[in-house]
Amino acid sequence: MITRGLFDSVLLQPALGGADTLYVVSGYATPAMAYEHFSSLERPFRVNLIVGMCPRDGIGRGNHLGFQRLSAEDKPDHFSCRYLVEPPPAHSKVYAWSRGTNPEKGFSGSANYSLNAFGTDQRETISEDDPLECLDYYNRLLSETRDCCDEDIEDLINIYDEIRSGSRARDQHDVPMAEDRGNQPDYGTESVTLSFLDRSGNLPGRSGLNWGQRPEYNRDPNQAYIRVPVDVQRSGFFPERSRHFLVRTDDERIILCTRAQDNGKAIESPEDNSVLGLYFRNRLGVAPGRLVTKEDLLHYGRTDVVFYKIDEENYYMDFSR
Repeated sequence: MITRGLFDSVLLQPALGGADTLYVVSGYATPAMAYEHFSSLERPFRVNLIVGMCPRDGIGRGNHLGFQRLSAEDKPDHFSCRYLVEPPPAHSKVYAWSRGTNPEKGFSGSANYSLNAFGTDQRETISEDDPLECLDYYNRLLSETRDCCDEDIEDLINIYDEIRSGSRARDQHDVPMAEDRGNQPDYGTESVTLSFLDRSGNLPGRSGLNWGQRPEYNRDPNQAYIRVPVDVQRSGFFPERSRHFLVRTDDERIILCTRAQDNGKAIESPEDNSVLGLYFRNRLGVAPGRLVTKEDLLHYGRTDVVFYKIDEENYYMDFSR
């Protein structure tokens, strides 16, 4: 039985040994986990995921949009996600690695395909299992699943708004979905407000939203980050430094983020530091590559952004007017 180092033992070592495809049946799962998994291995591999608890609990919109982005945009040749749509739900956690068509390693246990389960936040166990049986279990469920990108998927399972539902999306939860409360966030959800302005009330010209405005370093002028003040750094609101988390925005974008720099004082987009800069320039009506000014923010009507914590892997960012 494996009780420590689950991420390495289950998700990395089989691939380093030559396996190239991972088949997963997981009651709950998160896109942040998949991003972390792919970034941890230099060699190419594929993940085929079935999320099993959808017939009962549905799936949060942030996770759903993240899985769609992975499948259709970021990793279309290396990732697929399917939702179980026929009852009963599957609370299983089964992992089967294959090399080509040959099953090589199998695992089962208590760990969902999530950073919470494969990190240090929870006590989980995994045991080696028969790889053929694990793969067979995945294949038996396939006919009762639908691809996360199917046009009618929202007619088949409940895709709920985590920030408005009154119940926080959790890894391994048994909470029924609460009624949608309309267009306003659930303000009972933990939140922080992060200002784009410095302590003097000015917008920095070479950091924050303007981090890339350093032509002497040949940087992409759109590079940007969101400053995290010391009290928030120490509060535990955001994940630890370098850990991936997904941000759903008020205009329904999904941005992969991480804390970076000294003491995790900055929220960045690890895939490309220009992602946040381009996003905010677009919202502000500022041309790509142009310096963002305080006047741009005032004209838009916001000098800050609010983050709502859904769970350790999912956040909602409000930059609405």
